[in-house]
Amino acid sequence: MFTLKTKKLNRLLKKITIILATITVFVTTYSMVLPAVTLDEQTGEETPGIVIREEEDTASSAEENVLMPAESEESVKEQGDQQATAITEDAADTISADGDSYKVTITYGEEANLPEDAKVAADEILPDDERYLACMEELSELLTEDVVYVRFFDISIRNDNDEEIQPETEVAVKIELDDLADEEAKAVHFTQEEGPQVMENEPDLSDSGAIGFTTDGFSIYAVVVTTIEKTVLASDGKNYSITVSYGEDAGIPEDADLIVEEIPDQSDRYLEFVEMSEKALNWEGGSASFARVFDISIVKDGEKVQPADSKTVDVKIELADAGSEEGLNVVHFADGSDKGDVVQSFSTGKAVSFEAEGFSAYAIIQGPEQVPLGW
Repeated sequence: MFTLKTKKLNRLLKKITIILATITVFVTTYSMVLPAVTLDEQTGEETPGIVIREEEDTASSAEENVLMPAESEESVKEQGDQQATAITEDAADTISADGDSYKVTITYGEEANLPEDAKVAADEILPDDERYLACMEELSELLTEDVVYVRFFDISIRNDNDEEIQPETEVAVKIELDDLADEEAKAVHFTQEEGPQVMENEPDLSDSGAIGFTTDGFSIYAVVVTTIEKTVLASDGKNYSITVSYGEDAGIPEDADLIVEEIPDQSDRYLEFVEMSEKALNWEGGSASFARVFDISIVKDGEKVQPADSKTVDVKIELADAGSEEGLNVVHFADGSDKGDVVQSFSTGKAVSFEAEGFSAYAIIQGPEQVPLGW
């Protein structure tokens, strides 16, 4: 018979057995797992029966999941400037249409998803077309400058069934015009939803006699050259016409005003500018036979506006009383400067044209009149 003492002893032995069994299982498992945990790549490759899986590049994956800082405005603009280049370099196709003194070329990549039989239709809208007058009205409401050149084109992309289609992404457009010359032009897109919109010129597509831009939609486009013109009544009662022309990349607001002040003839300030002009031109003092000085500025909301960095505007000054039809010189005086800089210019008749990087005082000056032979 089992006594109470025997039963207690059996229970104790049973507990000890269970504890020892648990310890044995733990130690056995740990001894088997430990080599795998501490196994390095080289030892694993040398051990038979062990295959090392190649992990993905966690560093690159981590980089993809890192939140990058917001791109600066400059970097976004640089990406925009590179867009046209990317389209033309990676382009799958180029299609074009020719007309009387113009050519329209569209370059696109596979992302545009245009069919192989895609073609360009580019018809010029002439003044006797009612659409011409309608576009001119919309253009006059959009632009505050004087329009000195404009041509309208109805541009579309069509398939082999002559059905109009649109690209699914932006494509590069280049419009070449025989009569555009070196003018600073801008393109305007007439959209049904938002009305006329000035397109951003793409330098990689624009050159002499051509303008380029990117777009994802086609309808009527205009190529426009605008100017800000001012007629000045000078101190001698004569009128002087001053015209400033510039492209969109000059960074001048659409509704800016051209302000011109003539420095009065024979005033102290006028005489100082003439003297400094003669020095800049390496002339003898008092040798100028004609001089007009104008303080030219472009103003927006009472503040002077200058062209964007490295950009210039075209300035033309028509003079009524220049002494001769040749030999007009231009000298620029930057604000706060005590000396003048000679500006390369071109004279036609009694008008002089030049490129300006900034606005302030300009002297238009002529040297001594040539004495005819035999005098």
